Amino acid sequence: MIDEWLQQDNYRASWIYHQIQNLGYASSYDTVKNHVRKVKERYRHQAFNRLETVPGLQGQMDWADFQVTEPAGTTTVYLFLLVLGFSRAMYAELVPS
Repeated sequence: MIDEWLQQDNYRASWIYHQIQNLGYASSYDTVKNHVRKVKERYRHQAFNRLETVPGLQGQMDWADFQVTEPAGTTTVYLFLLVLGFSRAMYAELVPS
């Protein structure tokens, strides 16, 4: 059960300990903490394949907003960000809306 939780998210050992206590676990926190550390160490060393695309095929874009404080007051500016899949070239532009 602990391994399944850690596959889903990076839960802390203390959170896991409280969850399994509610299920009837009666052993020590240190036992849980040591197991969680071993499982997280195993996941930390996993490798991931990089997605490679041909030129011009794919790009990823995202928006972010930022609060800018100026003498006249606070305004919101938006960041448009595009990263090309093949070259990893990046284009960024701040826009008012």
